[in-house]
Amino acid sequence: MDSATSQHILLFSVRQEDSASRSALDSFSSAFPGGSTQELGMSHWIETFAVCLPRSATFPFLCVLSWAPALSFSICLSSLSGDVNLWYCGFNTVEDCGYKRLTGTASFSLEHAGHSSQTGPRFDHSTGIPSGTYISVESSRETAASSTNVLRQAYIESELFEPANAYCVMFWYSMRGVDVVRLDVNIRIGGGTGYPVWTKQGDQKADWLLGQVDLDSEYTANPFKVDFVAYTNAYREYNYYATDHYNYYKTAADIGIDDVYVYNTTCANIPKCPASSVKHTINNVTSCYTFHATPMTWKAAYDFCRREGPNSGLVSIETQQEQDFLVSVITNDPALTAVGQHGFYTSGSDAASEHQFVWTDTGSARGINWAGGWHAGQPNNVGGNQNCLLMEYPSDGYKWGDIECDSTHPFICEVYY
Repeated sequence: MDSATSQHILLFSVRQEDSASRSALDSFSSAFPGGSTQELGMSHWIETFAVCLPRSATFPFLCVLSWAPALSFSICLSSLSGDVNLWYCGFNTVEDCGYKRLTGTASFSLEHAGHSSQTGPRFDHSTGIPSGTYISVESSRETAASSTNVLRQAYIESELFEPANAYCVMFWYSMRGVDVVRLDVNIRIGGGTGYPVWTKQGDQKADWLLGQVDLDSEYTANPFKVDFVAYTNAYREYNYYATDHYNYYKTAADIGIDDVYVYNTTCANIPKCPASSVKHTINNVTSCYTFHATPMTWKAAYDFCRREGPNSGLVSIETQQEQDFLVSVITNDPALTAVGQHGFYTSGSDAASEHQFVWTDTGSARGINWAGGWHAGQPNNVGGNQNCLLMEYPSDGYKWGDIECDSTHPFICEVYY
């Protein structure tokens, strides 16, 4: 299903053969013209249903269904209601989610994290692990296109967006290397090269930074597309005596893009946290958590969390206080307690270096400084492929264990500010 759909999609987890909750779902969906309930599958005695509602549907409540105690939301509607939609892309392929490369004098390509240790980001932003992907103009690959020091451009363009009063474009970008030139965001209305609305120049040093631009009716009154334009002046000169007969110049420059969010509203109208989230503040840092009962693989769970907003990812547990808070939410909710017997995924991973677990929610790996969450004997990497961190042991306060990342489990998303 496309990121921008004509429906609201809500996922629910129901205990198997719980006819009362299934009937409640049917009643809920039938209250809206065109609404329907679809069964998606079952895992660990929990059945998953999708409730599909027309995009015009509005909701006087969010994530509260007291008449069905065995029912648990896996995703709750954003506080953005009515006809406000999100178009998200995490770039699993170079031309993903309707984005297309345009003909230019350089080109975007799909990169894996760690491709260029001195220039490009160490990891992608979506998952923060070596197998993650993002799109990039990698300057050392562009030298064959030029034998002189000239500026060249690479273009990637979004699908067509329909008119609205305003739009907000948010995206994560990386510009590392002493030879970085420029990244632009242009708005294309009809033909031409587009209108620049955002630009950044030079080495930004950090792995990933969040870019943001508001588009008013001057740009959004007509159908438009969003273009990302990356510039490079890398080139090579022939040298018979060089190892491969060339000298290379201006190659210390990679420009990467990942996790693009387009909303048909203003940036100010996008809440920091999902409306369904549970808030908790530690040392002046507020975290917003959403708990999801539908079992997913680690990567699928990460993708799900990223779609909750540009600062959302799988949870990272930094202190005993934070662990205790999460456990209290789970144990005080009968539905979460039921699915919690199979553990909850976090952002922890040692995919980059075995036995060196890190938090990956920001796209830049952070060491796990508080190790008190591990269950005795964990992590143990049984089978040699347990690279993901799970809140695994309910009988021991949901202490952690390592688990195969392709196994399916409930999960917790977190936004903090």
